[in-house]
Amino acid sequence: VNFAKDINVPVFMTFGLIDNVTPATTIFAAYNAIPSDKKYYLMADVQHANHPIQMERVKEYILKKIK
Repeated sequence: VNFAKDINVPVFMTFGLIDNVTPATTIFAAYNAIPSDKKYYLMADVQHANHPIQMERVKEYILKKIK
């Protein structure tokens, strides 16, 4: 969170609501501090892992940004 205010590029964050390593509250704190263009994708039933749907959303976001 300390350096989130310095981010000046587009950000896409994806995380799980039941993550016990990086709780959603900390992710939202960082997200809310980011001043640049940002989006997030939240999955209610995912822990601290990469779910295939999350990876698809990341790809979609990147493809939209590079067009």
